[in-house]
Amino acid sequence: MKKFFTRVILFLLPSIFTIVTILTIDPYNYFGNETNIKLLEYKTKISLPIHDQLFKLIEYKNNPHKIIILGDSRANSTSGYVEEFLHEDVTNLCYGGSTLQEIISTFTEIKKIGVMKQVYIGINFNVYNSFYNHNSVPEAVHIKSSLLNYITSKYVIKSTFLILKALIFNEVPKIGQLRITKEEFWRTQLDVTAKGNYTNYLYPKELYNELKKFSIFCMENHIKLVLFIPPTHISLQNRILDFKLEIENIKFKKDMESLGDFYDFDYLNALTSKQSNFSDPFHFIDSISKIVANEIISGKIVYARRINVPN
Repeated sequence: MKKFFTRVILFLLPSIFTIVTILTIDPYNYFGNETNIKLLEYKTKISLPIHDQLFKLIEYKNNPHKIIILGDSRANSTSGYVEEFLHEDVTNLCYGGSTLQEIISTFTEIKKIGVMKQVYIGINFNVYNSFYNHNSVPEAVHIKSSLLNYITSKYVIKSTFLILKALIFNEVPKIGQLRITKEEFWRTQLDVTAKGNYTNYLYPKELYNELKKFSIFCMENHIKLVLFIPPTHISLQNRILDFKLEIENIKFKKDMESLGDFYDFDYLNALTSKQSNFSDPFHFIDSISKIVANEIISGKIVYARRINVPN
């Protein structure tokens, strides 16, 4: 019998070690805010890119702010300046490669907390597509819903041991970094990514109806709703013409304008015509982030279009 218990204990040791390590490191701050500066740095550099929806939704649960920003990496790049210009804390709920479904699911989840007063949403045309429909938010909600779900999550386990490794060797692993030149990546974004976005396009009628509910909820609860279309380089805008989606793009902009305060930066202008303003056709540099944030916060228009979308 003694040998049996010994074998059981030896068998369970890896699981016990894993659980204890997860509870100690807590890679997604399930138990509250991280106060250790080094550990917080590792969590931000490791846990966040592994599952940013999970990281940010738990962060919002721990620190719900009245002002939030939703969208993908383009909206994400403006969040720091939005906070700076508003002089208030802003919760950044933007995810890399975020879809419209994820934006809607995130709003549905966080409105339960009931503290929102201002919502900023960055949406581009390539996201406004029923075929572009992955959604990791329900998975994140499930993981954070219970301790058992949390400690058994593959993302939590992976993040835990990568952080443990970083603590031991004092080196953060490079997650999701591409090893190609800027020129190669620029071309790939136009030839591969844009083609994938626009080859199959289906107007997101049901999702637009959800956004209308979104808008009504904000109006009824005195929440300021601001929608903006971040700038993309003109070479990417021209891909919309290549796939004969001009009418759909105009419809998209009219839809956005109907929902709330609206700013459109994505047309031929002094920002979008200069390649030096972009790291790739989809993503603008930091100085442009500041311009976008300043206009949507101040309402003082230099580059954005707010009305006069072509009929």
